[in-house]
Amino acid sequence: MRFSGFFHSLSGLERLRQASRGIPRHAGNLLKRSLQIAADKGINHIPDDVLEQAMKELR
Repeated sequence: MRFSGFFHSLSGLERLRQASRGIPRHAGNLLKRSLQIAADKGINHIPDDVLEQAMKELR
């Protein structure tokens, strides 16, 4: 599992949980903005830097 990127994904999910304080609406807003940023960049996944950018924008 380590080689499939599974552990790397957990760090992103944990960061999302912490940023949203476990509130589903906040997590949804962060994910929505992250997907918008990723689509603007032409990528179909959410790298850590995109998540960080969304967190800064939504503060």
